[in-house]
Amino acid sequence: MSCYSWGVSLEECRRGAVLAKQPRTICSLRYARKGYYEEDHVQRALERRRERLSDPRWVDAMTLLLRDERYFRWFDTGDLLGLSHLCMIVEVCQRTPQCRHWLATREYGIVEQFVEQHQLPENLNIRLSADFIDQDYPHTPVEGCTVSTVSTAPRRDAHNCPASFGPFSKRSCELANCRACWDRSVTKVNGRLH
Repeated sequence: MSCYSWGVSLEECRRGAVLAKQPRTICSLRYARKGYYEEDHVQRALERRRERLSDPRWVDAMTLLLRDERYFRWFDTGDLLGLSHLCMIVEVCQRTPQCRHWLATREYGIVEQFVEQHQLPENLNIRLSADFIDQDYPHTPVEGCTVSTVSTAPRRDAHNCPASFGPFSKRSCELANCRACWDRSVTKVNGRLH
């Protein structure tokens, strides 16, 4: 990843905890269940992030941390913890208009609930993620949101992640000169499980 990101432990995921028990779901095979993410200090850091959400200064702190950033990813691991969590993230996005935010989620219901009453900021792209490898796109249309899949091969009906497929495989978005995941005009993105 060629930008900073924020996430919580996979154990905090509501929907992900259910999906993790089902074969061939993204959550059962997630990269965040292996390698560096398994190390104790990483798990402790993820837990601290979760605990700090209850601090009333969280929005101010995240805004300060992102004041000079151009791109940011929400949830390199984990997912939305509730509607109030999404509201806090949206406030951070509104306070950092110079930064483009990408939020990947399987918590479609939380996002639907939010957009029924509020408008998403222009600098936030929420990508609703498919649950299964080689599955079609999520069927839940949410206004202002885009979708993503994880496949074993490139798809004809999507922007295929150059950091997943082709000459830039296993490289960063920046090296591949790609920011499609942050771009609302790129409605469908396909990547490879890593």
